[in-house]
Amino acid sequence: ARMRGSGGGGEVGIESQSVSCELARRDAALAALGLCVNSELEEGAALSPKEEGALASVRERVGEEVLSELDEHWRYRLLRATSASSAEARAETFSRVARWRREMREARVATSALVDFATRCVRSVVGGEDLYGHVVWVEQLLDVADLAENPEHVMRSRGRLTEGVERRKRAASERLGVMRYKQVYILDLGPISVSALLARADVRAAVEDLITFGARFYPEGTFRIFVVNAPIVFRSAYALLTPLIPPSTRDKIKIFGPTYLDAMAADGVPRESIPTVVGGNHPGTDVLDLVLERPRSFSEEELSPIAERPRPPSDDSRSPASSVCSHSFFHSLFVFATCTSSPWRPTRARSHPPRRRSASSASCFLFHR
Repeated sequence: ARMRGSGGGGEVGIESQSVSCELARRDAALAALGLCVNSELEEGAALSPKEEGALASVRERVGEEVLSELDEHWRYRLLRATSASSAEARAETFSRVARWRREMREARVATSALVDFATRCVRSVVGGEDLYGHVVWVEQLLDVADLAENPEHVMRSRGRLTEGVERRKRAASERLGVMRYKQVYILDLGPISVSALLARADVRAAVEDLITFGARFYPEGTFRIFVVNAPIVFRSAYALLTPLIPPSTRDKIKIFGPTYLDAMAADGVPRESIPTVVGGNHPGTDVLDLVLERPRSFSEEELSPIAERPRPPSDDSRSPASSVCSHSFFHSLFVFATCTSSPWRPTRARSHPPRRRSASSASCFLFHR
């Protein structure tokens, strides 16, 4: 564990003891749910000899200057994201992410463009943490038509917001003294009108670019994916495609209608960590405020769950033809999940098999209606 102390050894000892107690409390809750405990996550394990060799190969191919852009968290993360890749592809990933991180550090995104993106197109809110210490990140697609107006500003604004989440994840990791570079991602489809999304091909393409953005520049960043308030047509399409999706991806994604909090709690994401904007008990922090470093309180309307707000007309009654047209949007979600290749159940650093729910309960959880 990596601890920081502002005073003498006594303060560090007290902090270390407090962290140990917190991890023990979380491990007890995980064990009660039948989930593996924190020490069993591959995410926090030291590099294996194979990974050490892969890192040495990357260093030879890209040079120390590129690696200097990536700290320990990023090196571990990218090595595990590219574990099944060739040496050439792995080096390309390291170079691409390093270039992007340098660009984000030096980029100057107009505040007006960033605010416009974060208030009109995609709303991002972070809550607390799951029992493993992963930050809970909620996003809501709003007026997606604006995404196609200026793609360059959209991607840079998206990068700025993601960097805000990355900083929050790093702070949680340091506070717990364990390496955590992933998040629990909740995509709320409640505010969006799917029919409006389908009306323009350029908007559909912009949404797909937005979703796959993370796979290119922030790989191996998602621990779990919940899609909530999904319309019936979305859930039906996903159920039909499920047999074609690789198991590691299929087990990671969970699609829900308006009821999902109990299922999330059963998988280690307590209601107290889920932002109020999707029905949890955590007040949440707007990621825009993290980026701009400004405090702001949510209004009562913003804090209310989506289910309690005025909803757009339902799209569930669309014709079969329009449902077929929406396949590209559904597929974009699957591409995003496939590229973030870690499985739903945490990979153990130990050799014995993970505890799992029965097939029947897992099936009910995945196809919940």
